[in-house]
Amino acid sequence: MLKKILGLLIIIILIVVAIFLVSSLRFFRSPANQPANSNNNQNFSENYNINDNRPEQNLNTNQQVVSDFCGWSTNTACQTNDDCQVDGCSGQVCRATTDDFIGTTCEWRDCYDEAQYNLICQCYNNQCQWH
Repeated sequence: MLKKILGLLIIIILIVVAIFLVSSLRFFRSPANQPANSNNNQNFSENYNINDNRPEQNLNTNQQVVSDFCGWSTNTACQTNDDCQVDGCSGQVCRATTDDFIGTTCEWRDCYDEAQYNLICQCYNNQCQWH
């Protein structure tokens, strides 16, 4: 009887581990399996007023083209800079504090470095966005 219970327990544990591993694969896909869209925002476009308009194409103080920045914004309404925050595993999303958590893949790209482009996540024109 004890052997049957231990056998069932081992089978249940194996099933739980298998389910965990399969579900984890969705979150840890390699960049090669990711959609070509570098903004990773296609899943959120229905919930937020997201667009592909990056900051104006001009040169920042480091003489880098700001439009090369590949982070993205939810453009959610805001009143002050305190209404906005950085999100995403690599810090590439600018969103409102009232928005739901936005999970992203965890790879780093140099174009996510807002300091390199002299950008901050802020309330600009009453929308949370990189500027």
